[in-house]
Amino acid sequence: MSDLISELIDAKNKSIEPLSAIYQHHKGSTDFISNLLEVLLSNQNLNKEASWIIKHHIESRGALTLDESKKLIQALGKMNNWESQLHILQCIPKITLSKKLVENIEAEVYALLKSERPFVRAGAFEAYDTIVQFIPELENEFRIICEEALIKETASVKVKARRALKRIMKV
Repeated sequence: MSDLISELIDAKNKSIEPLSAIYQHHKGSTDFISNLLEVLLSNQNLNKEASWIIKHHIESRGALTLDESKKLIQALGKMNNWESQLHILQCIPKITLSKKLVENIEAEVYALLKSERPFVRAGAFEAYDTIVQFIPELENEFRIICEEALIKETASVKVKARRALKRIMKV
């Protein structure tokens, strides 16, 4: 674990290549994701790097257990930078979820729909669309929010709102 922390410190505020190298070096380790989640939850100075590697793992077809998904979701409210928030939001549609898990984060993700950062808002729209699929009673309000976003939001948010509306209208 201390080697991983040292590598994350060395990669801090650099390009993604050192983070990719950390992933390649450790991905075969059985406790790698657990260790990254521990760093994510306990070390505010490294949460951007840890969250990026976890997101990269998921995007590389790596899976999280339900317990790991729970820890990742719990981390969302503890993130002190927008990049980490974005990384976690981008993971939500791609991880194993339960209705109880999404109920626990619904309010946090809803609040991020109004983030000052456009990319965080875009990520929140995609994540909230996933939440709505677990909690259908939220769908009508979310549809209205998406329709409003098509009028007043940035292009990145409009894309996510349009996708959510398309899914909602098919249901």
